[in-house]
Amino acid sequence: DGKCNGREFTVNNGTNHLHGGITGISFVEWNIEQVSETELVCTLETNHEQDGYHGTFNYKVTYTLENDALVLTYDHHCDKLNPFGSTSHMYFNLSGDLKHGIKNHILTSNITKMEMLDDSGAPCCVADIEKGSCFDFTEGKVLGEAIESNHPQFVITEGGIDHPFLVNGPITLEDPVSKRVMEINTDAPCVVVYTSNFIDDTTIFQNETVGYKHIAVAIELQDYANAINLGLATEKTEYKQKTSYRFYVK
Repeated sequence: DGKCNGREFTVNNGTNHLHGGITGISFVEWNIEQVSETELVCTLETNHEQDGYHGTFNYKVTYTLENDALVLTYDHHCDKLNPFGSTSHMYFNLSGDLKHGIKNHILTSNITKMEMLDDSGAPCCVADIEKGSCFDFTEGKVLGEAIESNHPQFVITEGGIDHPFLVNGPITLEDPVSKRVMEINTDAPCVVVYTSNFIDDTTIFQNETVGYKHIAVAIELQDYANAINLGLATEKTEYKQKTSYRFYVK
């Protein structure tokens, strides 16, 4: 409902405040500096008073190529206490051809806890993941099988996964046809897995590919979702995170 710690934030997703509101950092141009052939630094100084945040924010994200991995390092600061953080909302499709979606992709991780959603789509509690359920990735889960399980939560998320999970070690995504694998390692406590349930033909991807449901999967490493309202975090003046995405062929 846009409320947190007694403060009012803008509502921009149904009854919720999502992605930092209408002045979120995904809507502005950053300063970009190429440090070397393998390193790019992006910085931004801004405020989000319009959305209910206080003070001046200084964001810095460094993109580094390290052998077969892309490493993202986040170093953000604010001069006043706020509930804030950031993530990368990159979409992944390891087929090499966006005409083939991600329903055959296999997601594997030792994750045992997740955040369930209320009817508005907001995370409302932390729950243990039932062994063998559509949210159990411990032995590898074909995303299509999870999506087609018709879990009651998928009524809220328009037929797919759009949930925060508590990180517990590496996360791997594999396309069994192309044999491409992505392994994610992070010091972030939470990951949102989103199977592009809301994407349709109004979204145009590279090479003029028309979007469709489940065309890709976003694996967003971040702080706990709805953290302060769930008692999982407090307001802060800095946010740091490091995440690596390593790619290889089986």
